Amino acid sequence: MITKDSLGNRCKAKKAKNETLNDALYVWFCAERERGLPVSGPIIQEKAIKLNKQLPDCVPNFTASQGWLDRWKKWHGIRQLSITGESLSGDNSTADDYKNKFLDFVKEENLTADQIYNADETGLFYRMLQNKTLASKTEKYAKGYKKSKDRLTIMACSNASGKHKFPLLLIGKAKNPQALKNVNRDSPPVNYKSQRSAWMNSKTFKNWFFYCFVPGVTKYLKDCGLPIKAVLLIDNAPSHPSADVLVSGDITVKFLPPNVTALLQPMEQGVLEKIKKVYRRQMLSTIIDNEGEHGVVEILKTFNVKTVMYMIAESWEQVTRISLIKSWKKLWKGVCDLPENIIQPVGNCNMENNHYSPDNVQPQELLDMFQNIDGCSEVEENDITLWLGADNNVGYEPLTDEEVIT
Repeated sequence: MITKDSLGNRCKAKKAKNETLNDALYVWFCAERERGLPVSGPIIQEKAIKLNKQLPDCVPNFTASQGWLDRWKKWHGIRQLSITGESLSGDNSTADDYKNKFLDFVKEENLTADQIYNADETGLFYRMLQNKTLASKTEKYAKGYKKSKDRLTIMACSNASGKHKFPLLLIGKAKNPQALKNVNRDSPPVNYKSQRSAWMNSKTFKNWFFYCFVPGVTKYLKDCGLPIKAVLLIDNAPSHPSADVLVSGDITVKFLPPNVTALLQPMEQGVLEKIKKVYRRQMLSTIIDNEGEHGVVEILKTFNVKTVMYMIAESWEQVTRISLIKSWKKLWKGVCDLPENIIQPVGNCNMENNHYSPDNVQPQELLDMFQNIDGCSEVEENDITLWLGADNNVGYEPLTDEEVIT
């Protein structure tokens, strides 16, 4: 977890002798925590020694001492280390306890569905096709491209009423991608940030909270005639600063217990999945529309940060308000039964046609699209299911030491 003064401490901390090792170890640490694996001090020290030996600019006689570990933890704002890891399957009894506490909190604070938000991140393999794709003999480079794991991170955030959706946060590796040179920076389709491994980190999250979330919530609540008071629910990812850091007036955060996140976090109840399904439908549509002039691999090569930026923004736009409301059902069942004046739009907040669900993408629809792509005749419905789930838990997939260092 992140300490109260994590950012301040980081600025004051002594500069690491080997920044490459410092950063590489943090990438590995985040991956292990996302996978729910135990990460203790000795485990970190052992990994640091191993990574250091693989670096071109390794530190001679590096021992990863306790003092070094303490400085590394302080630098990254890590308050505590897990001995047992998080339960990925979830704890139903703990979930029930938390739901009761959450409902009590909502009542005590007199909050409405307009004032409670959730944000969550996921990876996106934006060029990946499923394994049986590109079977055509003309695609001699298909083998390497069909399993492409070019990765970006996206974060979605909305309130429980489904009436306020923030633009997606898109995290890539490049600070100033050439592809974004002509994109209007005053009104981009998504909020783009960079990180050396395209991961969320505490600096990026803190920046988003204070410069995007707080102003956006303030304006929305003013427009709706509501008190400037809101709560953002987030999980316990190492990249999230502590509640003491993420506070602005009456706009605060609350953390979901680590072992109930998968059971209760709204964005994990199908919302992030819908975003990526719609994206993949657009991806296949683009291939079909351009396949007459270009091969599949050639088309995939044209997918860059700008392409993804507009496509993923459109995917998020197609996620309906009803889908957002339903995503809160496991945590806040009554959110769907709130009084009319809370659920219905306020001011300029318009509700879409409830009878149409553009975000309801079925595997069969994608399978039918694959049948229209040259070289995809062997694709089956099970292949589609595996493809759709390839990056569902991308944070849980272990990184090789080479990937961590790169």
